[in-house]
Amino acid sequence: MTSRGWTRTIERYAAATGLALTGLVIILLFQYLRGVPDGLVFGAIVAISARFFGTGPGLLASGLSIIAIDLTILPPRGGIELTHPEELAYFAVFVILVLVINGTTHSMRAAQDLAEISAARATRLRDVTRLLAEATTTKDVARVVIGPGLAMTEATSGLVGVMESDSLRVLEWRRTSAAGDSLPFPTITLDGDGPLAAALRKREPVWLESRERFREQFPKA
Repeated sequence: MTSRGWTRTIERYAAATGLALTGLVIILLFQYLRGVPDGLVFGAIVAISARFFGTGPGLLASGLSIIAIDLTILPPRGGIELTHPEELAYFAVFVILVLVINGTTHSMRAAQDLAEISAARATRLRDVTRLLAEATTTKDVARVVIGPGLAMTEATSGLVGVMESDSLRVLEWRRTSAAGDSLPFPTITLDGDGPLAAALRKREPVWLESRERFREQFPKA
């Protein structure tokens, strides 16, 4: 994790701790003004922490809230003694509440993240579709596929070509290496040794999980 990542993590946990302390202050005000503290304040603290700062900070706020409840609400006040039936029952109910809140909030965050990813992909797909509709030549189509189309699929390399007799004429291509882009792309023939030649001969995809698999299957390429 980078230093920036550590900083953001510390900030989230600090914010959750601050919310728990805020809940403690609110409970003490309840006791001073009304004499009847409300443990649901800590439920709100846990929900806010889990929603905006993540599962870890939410669990931290939960632990701190349990300690604060035992100190301020459950008798004997001012001490932590989970020995009386009333304390244990209250503690059990609050733990269940915390688990439900954290589980629900985590599901909501996951659903929101998935929705944002889907929306971004839909936007990129719409842009690529528009560019393809505006393309007037085969070269234009190839440039859209290798440019925005390649980025939309999150691929790092690709090419578009046309079969001519026993070879592939490359229209547009891109590699991960900037230095490699300045070199002419090699002619791909059906009797070649590489994975692309094999795919053209078999008319089906060739999947290679690693460089070792590539060398094993195509040692002459």
